[in-house]
Amino acid sequence: MNIDIQEGIRSFVGRIVIYGQHRTRESVIRRQIALKDDTPLSVEKLLQSQQSLYRLGVFDLARVTPQNPDSTAAYQDIAVRLEESKRLIVRYGIGYQQREKVRGTLELSHLNIWGTGHRADLAFRGAPWSRGPCSPSSSPFPCLSLET
Repeated sequence: MNIDIQEGIRSFVGRIVIYGQHRTRESVIRRQIALKDDTPLSVEKLLQSQQSLYRLGVFDLARVTPQNPDSTAAYQDIAVRLEESKRLIVRYGIGYQQREKVRGTLELSHLNIWGTGHRADLAFRGAPWSRGPCSPSSSPFPCLSLET
C-alpha cells in the first residue's frame, strides 16, 4: 500500500477587506478577526473569526473567506462580508393573571451603541397590584440593564 501526499502551496494573509460595515466601528470588527496580515492562512482561524463576529450579536450575516478561493497566489486577500442587524428592538406583551389581573410588558433594546458592539436594555413591566423589587424577570417599575 502506497500513500502519495502532495503538499499544496502555502498561502499567507494579504489584506483583510471589510464589506457591509455601516455603523459598527472598524476596530471592533478587526478585534474579532483571528487572522492578521502576513500570517499563514488557516481555515480554523477563518471559522473562528466568523464565529466571533456572530457572537457580538450585531450582525445578521458574517462571512470570512478568501477573496479568491481558487487562487494559487502566495498571498490571499480575505473578504469579511457583513450585514448589520437592526439597532433598535421593541418587544411588548400583555397578559392576565388571577392575582394581578391585567399586566403588561414593554422592552426596548439598543444593539451596537455608538458602533461599539455593546447593548442596553430597558424593560417596563407592570400590573395594578404588583409589588416587589426591580429585577430583570419581573418588575413593577422600569429596569435598566447594560450588557456587553
